[in-house]
Amino acid sequence: MTTALQQGTPEWHAARKGKLTASNVGAALGLCLWTSRKVAFNRAMGTDTFEGNDATRWGSNNEPNAILAYSAHTGNLVEKTGLHVHEHTPWLAGSPDGLVGTEGMVEAKCPYWKKQVHFEIPLYYYMQINLCLECANREWCDYISWTPDAYKVIRVTRDRDLHERMLPHYSNFFAAMSRGADGPPVVRKGELQIMRAMVISLLLLLSLLVNYNLRIINTKIRLFEAALERPEFNVSQKLGFYRELKKLERDRYIAIVAEHLD
Repeated sequence: MTTALQQGTPEWHAARKGKLTASNVGAALGLCLWTSRKVAFNRAMGTDTFEGNDATRWGSNNEPNAILAYSAHTGNLVEKTGLHVHEHTPWLAGSPDGLVGTEGMVEAKCPYWKKQVHFEIPLYYYMQINLCLECANREWCDYISWTPDAYKVIRVTRDRDLHERMLPHYSNFFAAMSRGADGPPVVRKGELQIMRAMVISLLLLLSLLVNYNLRIINTKIRLFEAALERPEFNVSQKLGFYRELKKLERDRYIAIVAEHLD
């Protein structure tokens, strides 16, 4: 189901109440640095009184500029839309910043603190985008990062496997909401770190497509090298990363040879 409610209106907030929404899911999973799971729970229940700050107002005020820049650059027309409730899981919902054609959508972010565009998508935004794709039943999203001086677009494709793996965690969170709990479900010590590591490893491993593009290969190599240094990954995960790193180094050699043959 899709509503025509404009984002930010009292009616839109009322429609979101009692649902786990895409913009809240990163915090609900414990993946957001500045919003706790307790705050995410209160927002989902509609009991949080947060009305915005300088950063959120900056983002809201400049979102139209980001979308205008995107349309001018790509030629894609962006259609305004409202809240999309998941067809099969009505307690999940998301509000894309706009729809593109029959399969696409956009999500615009306007960094406030450093005012530097994102060249990689932060984890909590990736989770927001993927849930929004599921709720809106869209296949791809162009993530727009905009500042007054710079602009970047990153294409994200729908990841059904990631959604299925996260659904039990979403369900646990919603179950606590349904029974009127005082806060989010209690997790065992270290479980949030394990969940974060699982999501990061999924994003890394599921993105490994056969593509002998040297720039893409080098980016993936840097990601795996960084992952090997992170303390939240266990030995088994790091062994998997090391194996993939060796494959990528082989692919890089093939790509370099192919470029010289051209």
